[in-house]
Amino acid sequence: MNPSFYIASRYFFTRKKRNIIHWLSIISMVGIAIGTMALVVVLSVFNGFKGLIHSLYVSFDPDLLITAKEGKRFSITELDWNKIVLMPGVKNLSKISEDNALAKYGEKQMVVRIKGVDESFAKNSGIKDHILTGNFQFNDSNYPNLSVIGQGVQSTLGINLYDELTPLNLWYPGELKKVHINPENAFTRKNIFVSGIFSLEKHYDDQYVLVPLSFAQELFSDTQRISSLEVTLINESYAQTVKKQIQQIIREKFKIEDRFEQHKSLFTILNIEKFAIFLILTLIILIASFNIYSSLLMLVMDKKKDIAILFALGLDPKNISRIFTWNGMMICLSGAFSGLVLGFLFCLLQKEYGLISLGDISLIVSTYPVEMAWLDFATVFIVVAGITFLASIYPAGKAGEMARDFRMADN
Repeated sequence: MNPSFYIASRYFFTRKKRNIIHWLSIISMVGIAIGTMALVVVLSVFNGFKGLIHSLYVSFDPDLLITAKEGKRFSITELDWNKIVLMPGVKNLSKISEDNALAKYGEKQMVVRIKGVDESFAKNSGIKDHILTGNFQFNDSNYPNLSVIGQGVQSTLGINLYDELTPLNLWYPGELKKVHINPENAFTRKNIFVSGIFSLEKHYDDQYVLVPLSFAQELFSDTQRISSLEVTLINESYAQTVKKQIQQIIREKFKIEDRFEQHKSLFTILNIEKFAIFLILTLIILIASFNIYSSLLMLVMDKKKDIAILFALGLDPKNISRIFTWNGMMICLSGAFSGLVLGFLFCLLQKEYGLISLGDISLIVSTYPVEMAWLDFATVFIVVAGITFLASIYPAGKAGEMARDFRMADN
């Protein structure tokens, strides 16, 4: 066994005197354990919220979105549809026509986001799993066109799903170049009944009205063009590969975005917040490392006689320094390992039993979501070990200096 490691372990495990050095070491271990646990738990909660947001967007947003770089709409003939739809990894292509419009129901009105969808979207969309009331359908035997709306839209307009006499009235501005004596003639107006109400995420619930593609194109007075092409993949892991292949097919006038790019600002903010919290909580570890620094420095002074004996027995200054480096790392590893285990157990219990709730706030989830990532565990461990190693350098160097002083005295 390495003599430095063996002696360090003896100092760490067999301290008979319960002096201030002993208690400082315990305080250091507890501080590191608490800091490590806090880091693991907070990072896992951020992962949980990120995963929750991603799961909600999966139901509404496509794996890949193709839009024109300039202008609102484009003709499908400008793209090589067949090459894209036959590409390995592509499950489905959906034509979308989307824009803002004014919605009226009775005496109430609001600006909504009209999303015209084709039949393939209706078959493959995950929104059907989030229907609160009614059905996810865009036509039936009585009505050639039906809409599905967000819960927020329904609440704002006070729409009665079972009122077969009052349709949802949609207004869209026509060409601005035309002059109309009656302002109402400047709008294209169409009526449509509501078949279902979905509840997904506030951003979608408060503004989206889903309608058949042909209905939306007629409302927008543009029956030959679409606003985007949504690509559904067999597996989301194919996203980057398929994206590169499609990018080679479409011209420079189009852009293609994956899910992260569609909500780049949101996910960027989440990552920045996660990193900021990581830095703040790392300060707890840094403060605990000062205790390690102090306890090691005091241990070096306390073991001055031992250092002289070890040097006399032939242990060189370098190995004497390593004794105290190992001692510091043992304090660190004990605290870090305890913190990782406690953090893991807490996250596991939170995930299974929801120990901490989000309060009375009406949200999709009632408790803090957690999602553990082994990369976070490894990062926390490396950071803790690195800080502790740096805190051990000076005390260990001090022990080496003492050994060198003994050598000079002998000479």
